Amino acid sequence: EELSERDLPVSAVSMARMLSEGTAEGHVTMALRPRVREVRVGEDFLVDVTYANPQGVEIDSIRFKVKFDPKVLQVVDYDENNWITKGINIFDGDYHEDLPFDFHIRNVAYNGAGEVVYEMGFGSRTAIPSSGVIATIKFRAIAPAETTRIEFDMDEDSKKSKTSVSFLGFNLIGEPGNRAAALTNASVRVYE
Repeated sequence: EELSERDLPVSAVSMARMLSEGTAEGHVTMALRPRVREVRVGEDFLVDVTYANPQGVEIDSIRFKVKFDPKVLQVVDYDENNWITKGINIFDGDYHEDLPFDFHIRNVAYNGAGEVVYEMGFGSRTAIPSSGVIATIKFRAIAPAETTRIEFDMDEDSKKSKTSVSFLGFNLIGEPGNRAAALTNASVRVYE
């Protein structure tokens, strides 16, 4: 079976050329994956933040902002074996082997604002799996809602996107101009 050029991993040289030409498409995707779809008020539940890098593009940083309704959900501190344990954190302790970040920039939940901000990076070339879990958010349901959204904050127009998987400062999520289509948001039902 013959492989086309599109099936081959993107080399650092060709990625650098595409970055300089402004034509790079990393086709990296990210998803919020709740482990349950329904939860009772007062219960905790987990949401995995996952990625897929089917073309094997080189990356040097991962950043995301997740928004949620703080009147319905609150983030519970979950930081065993994390790199960052100050404040209210999301869990990344089990994922260090696959994602051995050496720049630990931010891992914090702001329950008042309904935001989670996470940012990590690599100081040198690092091979990572083609897909996996970046971190896990532990939420507590505090009020009923027929549906409550948990979503990535993606601002394509700003110079520094709130959600990105980058190489040399260039966001490789999806395709330029339509990056939000490469993000999968989530919703859960909270009942009494």
